[in-house]
Parts: sequence; structure tokens; C-alpha cells
Amino acid sequence: MRAEFHAIRVGHFSSIGDRCTLHTNHSLPHNVTASINIGKNVTIESGCNIHSCIIDDDVVIGTNTIIQQGARIERGA
Repeated sequence: MRAEFHAIRVGHFSSIGDRCTLHTNHSLPHNVTASINIGKNVTIESGCNIHSCIIDDDVVIGTNTIIQQGARIERGA
């Protein structure tokens, strides 16, 4: 986890697997969050690469997934 530029927030009961990389970007276009916000009850499986994005509550992210900056994963995905 690299939060050199902006915050990384992880909600209650969330799990981040082995070999995952989470890092924030220096800046993004206007009205796009440059931090990482992970909601409650989120499972991120091993080997994922997560850039500045929003992941809502009750989400499962599969093994070796890449989520690019500016993405928003909605609740229950």
C-alpha cells in the first residue's frame, strides 16, 4: 500500500489478499478522487493491482484484477 499522495481508506471487515498493490495517483481530472476508498465487507483476492478508485460495500474483486484510476465499483459487484 502506497499512500504517498492521497489517502487509502479501508472499511470494516474488508480483506486484501497477498501480493496486492494499492497506490494513489498524484492527481486526476477535476471531480475524480485521487484517493482509494474501499467500503465495508469487501474482499480483494490475491495479486490485484488497485489504482486511485472507489470500491463500494459488499464487493468481491477476483484474483489478479487490475482496477485503473477513476473507476467506481458499485455496491454488491
